[in-house]
Amino acid sequence: TSPLSESDFVTMRKMMGHFGPETLLLADRGFCSYEIMVRLRDKGCHSLMRLHQMREKGFTLREGKRIGKYERLVTWVKPKYKPKATELSDVEWEQLPATLEMRLISFWYEDRDGATKKMVLATTLLDNKTYDWIELGELYATRWDIELRLRDVKTTLGMEELNVKTPAMAEKSLAMALLGFNLAKATCRRSVHLHPGRWKLISFKGALDAIKSVQPLFNDVVMKFKKSFANLMEKMLALVSTKRIEERPGRWEPRMKKKRPKPFPLLERPRQEYKEMRESGELIPA
Repeated sequence: TSPLSESDFVTMRKMMGHFGPETLLLADRGFCSYEIMVRLRDKGCHSLMRLHQMREKGFTLREGKRIGKYERLVTWVKPKYKPKATELSDVEWEQLPATLEMRLISFWYEDRDGATKKMVLATTLLDNKTYDWIELGELYATRWDIELRLRDVKTTLGMEELNVKTPAMAEKSLAMALLGFNLAKATCRRSVHLHPGRWKLISFKGALDAIKSVQPLFNDVVMKFKKSFANLMEKMLALVSTKRIEERPGRWEPRMKKKRPKPFPLLERPRQEYKEMRESGELIPA
């Protein structure tokens, strides 16, 4: 959680303590900066990001060391001035290495509208024999999965708007939503373990509906009857495993609202104040 006015780039710097060795961070171009790449590398964490738009403007395959038809090894130089948004002190900024070896991968792809576009990826995985550029491109495409998980939390769980009055209650509501989300996803994983299949193809909405439909049955089963509880759990996992969606590559749906909004003004004050204003003649009924 962070202030509403704080950018994701600033929040990212505060999360550095969560990254460790033998991990790989996938991120969009907004996080592709010299400071973040170096700090992740110093922690033993590799990164794979889309090249920042400002660096991509001057990018060409004629620069750097050629290691493949679509790949180049380049050397990034530390900026002369420390960014204003960084949390590093002057001493910590000076201690950062002066250069950083990066691997840039350039290729063409087809977006959801069928248009051909160019993408340039930046990564600290320098060995092109161990990490093939096609595999890295396919791996970066999986970054979109996080958008689907956010949709599950905001839309399916109804957490897009929090009907609370204090920041403390907002954090509690968010914590409960994430707890419920993780429990539901853990149930999906467990169902796939018992009934083999690709767990990513299990519909979160379908699994959630299956869990809610079986919930009253668990209330009737006393925990001391372990055999009955285990049988009911097995049936629920079997039901969840059937809630699969078909793979639909290239699927596209227009992001438009189906229903028109009501032509009423926004509620900017408590309703009681509007009632008092109407009784006093200050408010003219619409």
